[in-house]
Amino acid sequence: MMTGLEEALAHAKGQAAADALVRKRTLPVINVSEIRESLAMTQKDFAAVLGVSRRTVEAWESGRSNPTPTAKKLMFLIQGDHSLLERL
Repeated sequence: MMTGLEEALAHAKGQAAADALVRKRTLPVINVSEIRESLAMTQKDFAAVLGVSRRTVEAWESGRSNPTPTAKKLMFLIQGDHSLLERL
């Protein structure tokens, strides 16, 4: 956290290194249908867990659209720990 604060201060002073401002976390590549099928869930049920419509899940699975970063993170966590479904 200190590193981030130091970089923000350097940026505010105009002293930031060029690469300090470009860093981004990359989300893992996920396969929505594989995750859903590993949970033995229908598109409708999976959509309900994620708080999206069935059509949204269908669009993700067909490649017509991509999940939001938040949805990707949630699916990644669920994939790693199926017991999270009980809490959602």
